[in-house]
Amino acid sequence: MKKRQIFRWILISGLLFFLLLGTAGLWLWHGVHTVPEYYTGLAVTEQNRKTAEADSRSMERKVQVLRRKLRKEQMWVLEFTQDELNHWLAIAIGEKRSGMLPRRLRDPRGVILEDRILAGVTVDLPEYRGVVSVEFYPRILEPNVVEVELRNVSAGTVKVPASLLEDSIRQVAREISLPLDVRNEGGRTFLRYVFREGDLFVDEKSVEVHTLTLKGKSIVLTGGVH
Repeated sequence: MKKRQIFRWILISGLLFFLLLGTAGLWLWHGVHTVPEYYTGLAVTEQNRKTAEADSRSMERKVQVLRRKLRKEQMWVLEFTQDELNHWLAIAIGEKRSGMLPRRLRDPRGVILEDRILAGVTVDLPEYRGVVSVEFYPRILEPNVVEVELRNVSAGTVKVPASLLEDSIRQVAREISLPLDVRNEGGRTFLRYVFREGDLFVDEKSVEVHTLTLKGKSIVLTGGVH
């Protein structure tokens, strides 16, 4: 092969490489800044605002009714739907009490999918601005000890390892003084929270959470009082 042909081959190969690299970069950039369809579909709009506000109030009423029952009963059950939780997060927290959310996070939304919860939140960090989604697999290990495994994390529509979130979660937990244990076991990310003494009290009675079950489009919590 002549030198001129070799040079041309190298030039063409280099151009193709940078073209592919640029295309991949453009695809990634577009993907991480794309808002997932499920997240858009859960937004509170003018068309569904009345229903969303009713769902939010329903969620708050259920908690108030439970508090009254706990004064008389030893065991309790709380069930709420996906819409009640999602619209309560959007209106009661996102709009009315936005200061309760960690800084740089807004518009939390979620979908219940059989044995897991697909949740998304808009983040505004120096490293990334967009929607982060993650699948939560929650369970109660023992009374008042909650563990959640994180799977299928994505930035926009691009999948990323759950481990990339670990440091950010630790930082956010420190900022809001939340004693959250973030662990990586065999490449799998787990969050564990132990309710502190005083977290769950009604009229000086200690409240325990015993089970958490995902049932259809609902979440069912059970527990006791002592």
